This record gives sequence, C-alpha cells and structure tokens, in this order.
Amino acid sequence: MSEVLENIVEDLQLDRSNWKLTKFGDVTIQQKKKVDRENTLLTRYIKV
Repeated sequence: MSEVLENIVEDLQLDRSNWKLTKFGDVTIQQKKKVDRENTLLTRYIKV
C-alpha cells in the first residue's frame, strides 16, 4: 500500500517536505447519533 502511495506522490510531484503528521481525531468530530443528511451542516461523512 505504501508503495502505491509513494508512486502517486511521485506522479503528482507533491512536495512533502513541510507536511506534518496529524491525528485523525484532530481534524474530525465524532458523531455517535444518526445524521439526517437533508438537514445538517455536516458536509463529509466517514462511516466506520
């Protein structure tokens, strides 16, 4: 998997020199209830 990502980064010519490791929980919120997609301000969902 990491080899595939490395190839994609190389193909896109991304400069990762200033990238910082970020925890998933630092950029997301946990929603434990069901979301009414028609009546919410949330724009992205990750169902796990």
